[in-house]
Amino acid sequence: MLREEINHGRYFLFAPVWMGLGAILWFSAASDPPPVLLFSSLVIVAPFAWYTRHTANIAALLSMIVMLALCGALFAQAESWRRQTVMLDSPVTVTITGRVDRREATGENRWRYQLHVIATESP
Repeated sequence: MLREEINHGRYFLFAPVWMGLGAILWFSAASDPPPVLLFSSLVIVAPFAWYTRHTANIAALLSMIVMLALCGALFAQAESWRRQTVMLDSPVTVTITGRVDRREATGENRWRYQLHVIATESP
């Protein structure tokens, strides 16, 4: 059935899967891959994927998969730059100054607080 979908040109329906695979590979790497390497690889693979997009051979399919995985990795890189997430490798005690935005009940006698952080001290 996969061959039939490929022959009809519907393998693009797997695009989110291949982009997600690229993001998963990027996030699971021990260190961030250089963005210049990812972008230059995309610049090399994308023209080949574009040129072979109407053929139904394995080279066209693999080039499209690699291109989409590189796009997913670049999107993961952009998201990590945008959010600037700090990863903690051990338990840390921090003093937080902030404002309570919302309080939600999460069970019997349990509450979850959403804070707007103004400042932190002594991590």
